[in-house]
Amino acid sequence: MAASLQRLAERLPLGFNALAYIAGTGSVLWLVPNDQLNIVSGFLQAITAGLGSGLWWVVGLAAALYTVGNLGGLGAWLTGPARVAFVIGLDRYFPPAFGRIHPRWRTPYVAILAQAVIASLFLLLSVLGRGSTVEHVYLVLLDTQVLIYFIPYIYLFVCFLLHRRRAEATGDVILAPGGRLGALAIGLSGLSVTLFAMIVTMIPPPGTESPWAFRAKVIGGALGFVLLGGVIYWRAQWSRRAAGR
Repeated sequence: MAASLQRLAERLPLGFNALAYIAGTGSVLWLVPNDQLNIVSGFLQAITAGLGSGLWWVVGLAAALYTVGNLGGLGAWLTGPARVAFVIGLDRYFPPAFGRIHPRWRTPYVAILAQAVIASLFLLLSVLGRGSTVEHVYLVLLDTQVLIYFIPYIYLFVCFLLHRRRAEATGDVILAPGGRLGALAIGLSGLSVTLFAMIVTMIPPPGTESPWAFRAKVIGGALGFVLLGGVIYWRAQWSRRAAGR
């Protein structure tokens, strides 16, 4: 009983996160007409429409809190990948310079600088082309991130399907409900939804002046990052073989 309650407690945050995303998105779509919804600031439009003119100051407070939250998230997203690149540099998959620490600030400064250069280059490529607006650039960055982010999920669901066919239940394994048929349905459902989301990200929004340029930026950007990771990995493997390790 205690073990079951512990597993339930571990899963509750995931359920609350999903509920918050679904409820928040549904509220925005309910309060703001689809043809008037701004991609970047749609939630502020929804707050304005929901509160009316009497509580105008709440909109400013929400915008300020959102800005502070984004600054904190930006710090996490910048320092997290830099630390990952630093550790990979220590493992020699990245050049050893990535494993260097600043003598005064004790930060992986080479990894941070390399990340800043790559991010700036990608931002520059995102704004190139005719009709590049703030919403356009935002969508390019978001859709490219989604494509890259969902690639491991394809691998995850495929591994789940294969594992459920080959592996037997043990004391440390929590089986999917419904037996093999239930596991097959869950795995195929997750895989199909992931693939569907990736396809949707490659569809330009209405009014895009250059749909193929949009697709080229999104798909090309995702492929570029994947190929860059592959080149770095293969280079490290080749270097290890050359060194006889």
